[in-house]
Amino acid sequence: MKLMIFADDICIWDNNQEGVQIQINTRIEVAREYGLIFNEKSEVLVISRNEESPSTIIHMNNNQLKAVENFKYLGSMVSSSGRFDEEIVNKNETASKFYHVVKGLIWNKNILLKYKISSYGAVVTTLA
Repeated sequence: MKLMIFADDICIWDNNQEGVQIQINTRIEVAREYGLIFNEKSEVLVISRNEESPSTIIHMNNNQLKAVENFKYLGSMVSSSGRFDEEIVNKNETASKFYHVVKGLIWNKNILLKYKISSYGAVVTTLA
């Protein structure tokens, strides 16, 4: 079984298309037993060791899932190339935006250090 589950997000993978399809079909059947349904807007990301783009088609409830080049999973960008370039750029942009939002707090001499430290713990460490 090759999957990661967090809250209502499920990430399924396998070595081939058939394995992924079997896992999806199994999960759909189990979910139905509990009165749950999968979002029909689910997407599929295919990572291949081959240079060319694979023609993998995955279905959910007789609907073909949309193939994407990348998607965000638990706050991290996953790409079909398997590289982390986009993720690094995304994290840098997020950090830069955050800094511009809180720089007034950080450099304000009227705010006590203990409040700056508690703000750091509440916000910065949760983004890391």
